[in-house]
Parts: sequence; C-alpha cells; structure tokens
Amino acid sequence: MRFTLRLALAIVAAILATVVLAPAAAWLIAAAGLRYSFPRIFDRVVMVSVAVALLLFARQLGLGALLRSGFGGPPRKLALGLRGIAVAIAAMALLLLLAVLAGGGRPPDWAGIAADLPKWLLTAVTVALIEESFFRAILLGGMQRELAATRALVVSSIIYAGAHLVRAPQKYYVTTFEPLVGLQNLSASASQLTGVQTALPAFIGLFILGLVLGRAYQLTGKVYFSLGLHGAIIIGLRVWSKCGWRAKLPFWVVGDLNTPVISGFAAWAIVLTMLAALPCLLGARSNDRDAPRVSSA
Repeated sequence: MRFTLRLALAIVAAILATVVLAPAAAWLIAAAGLRYSFPRIFDRVVMVSVAVALLLFARQLGLGALLRSGFGGPPRKLALGLRGIAVAIAAMALLLLLAVLAGGGRPPDWAGIAADLPKWLLTAVTVALIEESFFRAILLGGMQRELAATRALVVSSIIYAGAHLVRAPQKYYVTTFEPLVGLQNLSASASQLTGVQTALPAFIGLFILGLVLGRAYQLTGKVYFSLGLHGAIIIGLRVWSKCGWRAKLPFWVVGDLNTPVISGFAAWAIVLTMLAALPCLLGARSNDRDAPRVSSA
C-alpha cells in the first residue's frame, strides 16, 4: 500500500498547509481591495497546495508514468473524447426532456446560454482536465498497482464523491487576519457529509458517476472518454440552470437543490445505464483484466 499511503500523506500535508495559508491569503486579498468569499479562497489554496504536494512527491508516487499512461497513445484515442461528449449530450437531453414532461420547464434562455457558453467551455475543460488527471490517471491508476481493479474502482469512486461534498455550507468574507478561520472552514465543510437527507442522494449520484468515469478509464486505459463525458456534463448542468423552471420539479427529477440533477433518481438511472453500456460504447470487454497496470517508479 505504498502508493496509497504516500498519496494520503501528500493530501493531508496539502490540507494542513491550506488551513495555515488560506487566512493569510484572504487577508492579503482583502487588503488589495479585492472581494472573494473565504470558501472560494480556501478551495483555490487547496488546489495549489495539492499541486505542490504532488510535485514534491512526484518521484515517489511515479506520477510521470501514471500521467503518460493515462494521456498517451495513438491519435485515434482522442476520438474517445468525442464519444464521451456525445454520450453526455444524450444523457443531459433526456434529463431535460423528463423535466419538461414533469411540468417544470419553459423555453431556455438561449441568449444567456450563448453569452455564457465561452466561459462554460473554459470551466468545463479546466475542471474535467484537473479532475480526470487526479481521480482517474493518478488516484485510480496508482491504486491499481496495489489493489484489484474492482476494489480500486470502488474506493476511488467513494473518494471522488466525498471530495465533491466537502464544501462550506455558506458564503462569507474575511477582511482581517483570522488565523483559525481556515480550521473552522474545514470543519464546517466536512460537516456536510453528516447530513444524511441532503448528502446521501448526492453521494450516491456522484459515486455512480465516479464508477462510470473510472470504468471507462479501466476499459480504455486512457482518460479521453472520461474527459469528454465529464466536461460535457458540466456544460449540461449550466444549461439546466438557464432553463427557468416554472415550479419546483419532483425530487426524482431534480434531486436535492444543493446538488441538483445528480442527486435525483432519474440521473441515477441514466448513469447506471451508462455504466452497463460502457463495454458496448467503448468496444471493450468488461472484466478486470482490462484495467491498465502501471509499474511503480
């Protein structure tokens, strides 16, 4: 379990660094006359701290080999990304149709969608690239050095789901140096996992999505399908927010309002269908022998 332990130590070190550095960053940002909520600052400092920690541990973790394995291959592998985008578009279109049939929709704000699309594309590409690099190429790829493919897939999907739920429950601002606010923010963020009524539906949806993204990586040995699927889902969720629902949709369609769509039963069913159909969609066999193996550095 050397890889898993080393990666855990790197992440813990990054979080501890963030607890110390984020209050100072918030103070400096406020002193510069800029206005950003502390949870947003905390999240950005976490990302930078994790990146630095991974660079420091890169040799011990064998990150170069993992990333080359996940992103390498012939140019035809890039077509998997387009296939992932197509699957995501079909899934989001079905969810939007179900929402309309449930009586909650009116014509989308096409002008608003067109105006925001460039920003959404940039966000989708950035988030998908960062998350697929970490959760699939590094985390899942590295865990498969030490665990059976199915176990690595499940564990990495649990971590993926949990990481998306650890967030501050509200937006607030810090304008003076408050050394304990980082620890307080971390505690408040972690407490979101204890709210069964709101956290469990979102956790289940994100866990199933993690299974799809991870299994696609295992079947192809690359992150391209997962990248396309992930990025297009992000854009689809932004389009969802521009549809101007007339009334509160039933829970089975929209799920919990804090994590809409993915926490709804309809999304669960669609994503589970994706999971079952992956071997056909990717033209690959569905068994653990398909999982890529990367030798440790």
